Amino acid sequence: QSLRDLLRSFELLGTVSNVVLAIAIGCLADRLATEWIRAESLAPGEASIAIALMGAIIAVRLQEGIYRGLLLGLEKQVAVNGAHALLATLRYAGAVAVLRYGQASIVAFFIWQLTVSLASLASLMLITYRRLPKACQPPRFSLESLRPVWRFSIAMALVSGLSIVMANLDRLVLSGLLRLDEFGRYALAAAAAGVLYLLVVPVT
Repeated sequence: QSLRDLLRSFELLGTVSNVVLAIAIGCLADRLATEWIRAESLAPGEASIAIALMGAIIAVRLQEGIYRGLLLGLEKQVAVNGAHALLATLRYAGAVAVLRYGQASIVAFFIWQLTVSLASLASLMLITYRRLPKACQPPRFSLESLRPVWRFSIAMALVSGLSIVMANLDRLVLSGLLRLDEFGRYALAAAAAGVLYLLVVPVT
């Protein structure tokens, strides 16, 4: 029961904070599209819609982390990795299919990414609740369940947030300095170089 209450408490807190984040990015989308991104071949309206969709995707992916972390804590790595492999294939191979056979636009690309992210969130939520130990009562928000872990959770959230910022600082800076097509080539090269980590990390 305490584990289910803890999960429900993090779900509600995560939902509120992630919705606020998505709304904040959506409100800044027009300004970012006109004042930050140098998209010469992209209409400002199209760019702002894409940025707003990015905000929604970020919020959904952060919410996924709650379920992924709990499943790893329950030692369900096989379930997590199986879901990740399937959904990553859908996310990227599906995007290629959408752009090739559907509408070749940045908005279509991010709509597909948001669709797969929502499917990923629903899948991880379902897997998590099926793997949790049974309880007599439905889960509820509980300050008591949060009290023993809130300091550790805030510290981990700050470390994770800082890690994300540091890992993407180059893209953040260059997205405002380079033209969008130049930035796209840089991001593609960075992604190709990142493939090396698939070999390095398991050995480490």
